[in-house]
Order: sequence, then structure tokens, then C-alpha cells
Amino acid sequence: MKKRRVTIHLLRHGKTAGNLRHSYVGRKTKEGLSEDGILELQKIREQYAGVFQRFYDAMRENRMEYFSSPMKRCIETGAVLFPEMAPTVLEGMEEMDFGDFEGKNYEELNGNPEYQSWIDSGGVSKIPNGESREEFITRTREAFFKAVRNCEKEELFIICHGGSLMAILSSLGFGDYFDFQVGNGEGYRIEIEIEEDKIDAISYDSLFPGVPT
Repeated sequence: MKKRRVTIHLLRHGKTAGNLRHSYVGRKTKEGLSEDGILELQKIREQYAGVFQRFYDAMRENRMEYFSSPMKRCIETGAVLFPEMAPTVLEGMEEMDFGDFEGKNYEELNGNPEYQSWIDSGGVSKIPNGESREEFITRTREAFFKAVRNCEKEELFIICHGGSLMAILSSLGFGDYFDFQVGNGEGYRIEIEIEEDKIDAISYDSLFPGVPT
């Protein structure tokens, strides 16, 4: 198999009510975008109109593959940014399963010994009735690598989650997990090379011009 270079554009979904509450909005949370989240995405689309026009043209001309996490907040993000395009749903790209912490914020969990134990582990240990960080990263990495290997196009656009971005970029060796936290509606552009089952990380940058990484 000939070595090929692929560009992947990763975008975190728009803001939800749970994000505003600083809750653990994970795999079990089915909420959609908040009104503010929709307005913020519309502003991002207007601010970077040229960038989004290029994405849209590439999708329409079948030069870019368009994927989305199956979660409602990601599908709705795509409907705001690319209203005429339908994404391929990427199973396995859901946010981390926060188990018993799902939908709760720090204030609500403060004093919970299981939560404190998880915090003391650096967020690495397995959450009760949820995932460990390694389980989440493995699931995300497998979904991402499968999409990349099976796609014959030179560009991919994936609407996903904050945790997904951290899992993917850290898996590629660009840095540590928490190095890649981004706000809603932000993301990264990464360059990789693929040869058979081998994937080499080349570079990464902010998805939008002028936004620091």
C-alpha cells in the first residue's frame, strides 16, 4: 500500500446546558445544543466564512469525508455549520462514559469519596459504572483509526467531543492528554501519513487561523 498523507479537521461540538453548568457531559447525556450554543456556532461560521466555504466545497465535490459522533449535540452542530450536508455517523466516537458522575458538576460531587478517589488518580482510574481513561482512549482511537484507514480521500472532517480531541491527539504522540483542551466550537487540524496499518503523526495546528493551540 502506497504511503499517503491525510489531513483531519477535528471540531468540538457547540455548547450545551450541561457545559454551562460545568457538568460531566458524557456518553450517557443525550442533550442537544443550548440556544447560546447555536448562536455561538453561527458566529463562528460567519467569522470564518472562507474556511467553512472551503470545507463545504470539498464535501460537496467529494474531496472531503464528513463524519460525526452519533451524539445529538454533535449532529446538531453539523446541522448549524453544514446545513446541506449529512455526516457519516462514526460509532465509537462518543464522549467518555462518566458513569455515576454523569450530568453532575464539581459542587454536586464534592464530598463523594468515589469522586475524590477518581480526582486523586488524575482522572485515570475507572469511574463507577463508567470508563477509565485508558478504556475511553482505546475506544476513541480505534474508531478514529478505522475511519482514517477506510477513507480514501485526502481530507476528513470530524465533529466530536472535547475528550475525543484529547484522546486522539495524545494517542498520536503530540503531547499529554490534557494539553489539548479546547472550548466548544474549537478544534485542531492534524496531518498524518498512512502506510498499510502504520499511522505516523506529522503535525497539528488550530482548526481556525489565529486561534492559539
